[in-house]
Amino acid sequence: MTAVLSVTFLVLQAASSPSPQPAQGGGTDVASNLASGLIGAVIGAVLASATSLLLQRNDRLHEQHSAARLIVIELIHSQNILVACQRTKLWIQNQLSRSFWESEGAKVSAALKPEELVIVGKPYLYVQSLESVAATYVLMRNPRGMFHGPQTNPQDDIALLDDAVIACSEAIDFLRKYAGFSDEEFERLQKAASK
Repeated sequence: MTAVLSVTFLVLQAASSPSPQPAQGGGTDVASNLASGLIGAVIGAVLASATSLLLQRNDRLHEQHSAARLIVIELIHSQNILVACQRTKLWIQNQLSRSFWESEGAKVSAALKPEELVIVGKPYLYVQSLESVAATYVLMRNPRGMFHGPQTNPQDDIALLDDAVIACSEAIDFLRKYAGFSDEEFERLQKAASK
C-alpha cells in the first residue's frame, strides 16, 4: 500500500513539474525517469510482499512445529500413565490431560493430511473411551473399579487400554518426526517424562 502511494505521488509530481530542457549533448528524459521510478517501485512492492509472505509462512511453520512438540510431550505423559495402568490394573480418574491437544491441536492439524490427523488424534479418542468406561464403573458403584468389574468383561477394558497404549506409541512416532525432535532430544524427553 505504501509503495502504491509512493508511485502515485511520484507520477503526480512529475506531471505537475515543468519538463527540464535537455542539456547540450544529451540529458535526462522525464518519461524515462518516471518509468525507471515506477519499475523500481513495483519491484520494491513485489519484494516487500514476498518477504512478508515468507515471514508469515515461517512463523506459521514455527507455531505448528512448536505445537507438535507440546502434543508429543503430552502423549508421552499419557502413554506413561497408561502403561502404569497396564502394569497395576488400576485406573485413577483425571490423570490424563488433553490440554495441549485442545489448545494446540488446530495448529498441528492444519499441517497434517487427514490420515495423519487420524494417527495423532486416535490416542485422545481412546483416552476419552477409557474415561467413559471408568465413569460407568463409578456409576455402578463398583468398589473394585475398572478392570475388575463383575458387571462387565474386564478383558474388554484391558484390550481398550492396550489399544490406547499402541495408539499413543504410533502417534508419538509419527509426530516426533514432524515436531523435529532429534534422536538425542527425544531420548532425553522420554527419560525426563518417565521420572
